[in-house]
Amino acid sequence: MKLQISYDFTDLSTALEVAKKTAPFANILEIGTPLLYAHGLDAIKEFKKEFPNKKIFADTKLVDRVGEIIPLVSSAGADY
Repeated sequence: MKLQISYDFTDLSTALEVAKKTAPFANILEIGTPLLYAHGLDAIKEFKKEFPNKKIFADTKLVDRVGEIIPLVSSAGADY
């Protein structure tokens, strides 16, 4: 079983602060939609830099232009 924690914050500093306390207990760190909308690809990059050994899930809520968005979030470090 894998544990995924979602960081549904709008403030990146707060999200990283909470993640530093909770990431040791999780297999997957989710960049929640509010965080992704507020900080874009930088949120993914910061999480990947801070937690290089964790899987990163970008909750993008894709509907349109999937072919363009997936390569963007993937190149920023999202695993899912």
